[in-house]
Amino acid sequence: MLRLCPLMACALLGAAPGAALNMSDWMGELRPVIQNLTLLDLSVPGTHDTMTYDLSKRISDRANDIPEALAAFLHDVGPLLPDVEGFVREQAVTQSADIVAQLDGGVRFIDFRIIYTKGPNLFERADWYNLHLVESNGPCLAPLKAVRAWLDQHPSEILTFWVTRHGSGCKHDQFPDIPDEDMRAFFDAVLDVFDGVMWDTAVSTPNATTVGELLARNHRVLMYVGEGARFYGNKTVAYDGCLVDNRLGGAGPENAKNAIDEFAGAQGVIDADKKAGRYYLKSMAESPPGEQMGADVMEQLLGYAGEIKKCAAAYHIPNMTDWCPPSLISSERLMNYYNQLALETTARASARGGAARFPNAIYIDALLANSSGAIQTSETSLATAYAYAPTVVATNVWRACGGASGTAFPECAGLSAALEALRAAYPFQQWVDPTHGRLVGWPLPLV
Repeated sequence: MLRLCPLMACALLGAAPGAALNMSDWMGELRPVIQNLTLLDLSVPGTHDTMTYDLSKRISDRANDIPEALAAFLHDVGPLLPDVEGFVREQAVTQSADIVAQLDGGVRFIDFRIIYTKGPNLFERADWYNLHLVESNGPCLAPLKAVRAWLDQHPSEILTFWVTRHGSGCKHDQFPDIPDEDMRAFFDAVLDVFDGVMWDTAVSTPNATTVGELLARNHRVLMYVGEGARFYGNKTVAYDGCLVDNRLGGAGPENAKNAIDEFAGAQGVIDADKKAGRYYLKSMAESPPGEQMGADVMEQLLGYAGEIKKCAAAYHIPNMTDWCPPSLISSERLMNYYNQLALETTARASARGGAARFPNAIYIDALLANSSGAIQTSETSLATAYAYAPTVVATNVWRACGGASGTAFPECAGLSAALEALRAAYPFQQWVDPTHGRLVGWPLPLV
């Protein structure tokens, strides 16, 4: 196994260690170096389909990716097809860490997908649930209340929510056939949950208000909402989802070089988006090839493994010929094995004081459930991971300080050392396991 210590961790061997940094309070810990920056100057770790750790087996009404009438039919007949329901859930889950563990691990961008649907249990009334094809076990206000409790315990932290049906913030038919009054009532309940910490867009703006000013005003929950006006009308409490500049196509082996190139030029995008008041979001999640779903249906539901080779070939990884990821999160762990290459390459360039940087937020799958902010990268050892959140957070310090050895603020050396200690706990690692698509030095070496 190729295990590389992070750049500054190697340089700091033998040096006095910095004070420990708690990822649950990282914005407060970095406040001396970021307090005069805006949210659109920062890069924060986020998760894709944040709430899928709590999915039921029930396909939701108005589920994404299938016709509405079919979704309603499958919701009602699902209990007659338990094997199918279980399979569908396995193809929808992207996270195992719950929302509090994600926040404790440093996540500050939340991909919060919702729909109005009947509940997962028989005769359960309709309410707003989280979804990813299947709906959550309970209404989505419950995890929001957990987030509010967390915010009260972490008064220096600022969260950004992206509230949509299926990650399409600027689509104006996300919530068909749902009366506006039901949407307003739901959002009023959300505002009650976050009373006192919600953003006021008449006072604060993402591209002009500094982190220090936001904390002084207690404006700590920023929301971008798909079909926003239908939810909150003329209230100055959120921004329309159209202001999220959502960039896709950056995950996995075939896109590693594209992601590195995008991050090398990200500052130009950030500057343009900041001027327009837009939030630059980058997806490092990737839908599996269609052959993966087909092969898994054949094997897991019909007992026929004849499509495995076709699935393996669709990933285009040399010598991966006889294995097909058995679930969505398994496929995302494979993507993360190569995502770490783009993340670490960009981080090292930033540490050297280069221009490469991350967007305002990245959203990604398969975080470890241990509050480390690390992403899973292995199929055979699920504790093997890469320090995703500490790496993204560290680049904020390096930009503000002038590189990992910069001294623009008295706190620079200590913060760099503390973040490198966190990165060293889950360093960049490669190993040879062609069976499961893990290769060393491919598709390009780490620089």
